[in-house]
Amino acid sequence: MTSVAETRLPFGPASNRWLSSLRTDGKSPLTIDCYSRDLRDVAAALQVRDTRQLAKVDQTALDKMAHDWTCAGVSPATRYRRLCALRSFARFLTASVGISCGGILAAQLPSVERLPRPIPSDGQMDDLLSWCSIAEGDWESLRDDAINLLMNDAGLSAAEAVALDLGDIGKSAVNVRSTTFTPRTVAITDRVKSALEQYRSTVLYPLALNGPLFVNRSGTRISVRTVQVRFRDRVRLLGIVGVIGPSSLRCRCGTKLAAQSGSSDIVASVLGLHPLSTHRLFNRSGGTEI
Repeated sequence: MTSVAETRLPFGPASNRWLSSLRTDGKSPLTIDCYSRDLRDVAAALQVRDTRQLAKVDQTALDKMAHDWTCAGVSPATRYRRLCALRSFARFLTASVGISCGGILAAQLPSVERLPRPIPSDGQMDDLLSWCSIAEGDWESLRDDAINLLMNDAGLSAAEAVALDLGDIGKSAVNVRSTTFTPRTVAITDRVKSALEQYRSTVLYPLALNGPLFVNRSGTRISVRTVQVRFRDRVRLLGIVGVIGPSSLRCRCGTKLAAQSGSSDIVASVLGLHPLSTHRLFNRSGGTEI
């Protein structure tokens, strides 16, 4: 019997089997959810939901789909990600379901041109990280400090930081498990340790090892949106110009690592990227796009 979830997701039940296989391979819930949305977007663009119809999709169909997304204002990175998800699903259909999707697998995907993102000056970023306007007992600002330092010193993304459980924090490292990048263990600096200790000593809610590390006013896991809003509020209060969002901190970490080590392997291991990606994403003039 087809489940409710299978009827909602296009190309079922094969799409559900594909997502289950990814989950078994260790993909995070965030990645699985992203792939689910990508399949829905692909189905809407192709105007098909039957899995067997994917065997007829070829270069022309993919080019038209990408063109339609461009006209709709979809970013190049999102267009490329959706097509990559479709190709991965097509590979699964061909190998595990017996539906040949040679047209999709042979098609050439559009390249993604990424322009370097300027990083604000070290002085601006240091002001942001050393902001001292925290009232006694203001555990939310202390929480923000800890999250910001994890992004700046350890290279975590905002999504990775909010997904951390208390048990993911060790004495000298953090275990990044729930991520759209590569799961990894990253060393943390003394100031990250200090910020985490201050936050944990003032937060109003008890924290469990298998529960969220960073919580909101309701005692539940903080959202990425809240991190973004709180970060931008702090930037605005300090009058800092040129900081787009919290991803600037992760970009700064990658840029400094690239400049200090000159090794794409080191940058990749900290940020959870493929080594080849660091050559494309970083340049020696101080700009990045992550």
